[in-house]
Amino acid sequence: MMRVAIRIGSAAVMAIVLIIAALWAWESAPDLASDMQTGRPQAAIWAARSAALAAAALAQTILLYFVVGRIYPRRTLDDALRLCFGIACVLACVSAIALGMAAR
Repeated sequence: MMRVAIRIGSAAVMAIVLIIAALWAWESAPDLASDMQTGRPQAAIWAARSAALAAAALAQTILLYFVVGRIYPRRTLDDALRLCFGIACVLACVSAIALGMAAR
């Protein structure tokens, strides 16, 4: 019982940290792009914002799997949402990498 509580608590803390990092990255994307001094600052801004979306999707996946999945019984909707969040995270990571490379 104690291990489950520790897992839930640590997953919740990790998700909160990821959400805070995502919000910070989204807000400070123009500053990050200007610090990089790239040829295309708009692409660098969207690269940072895509990375923020990836972090937010990962946080939602962690919350759904480790926190909600441990408290409530698992249903088909939970599996579908977890799959959608995972796909969103992967697509946002690929977009962030592509935009970061295009910004050079």
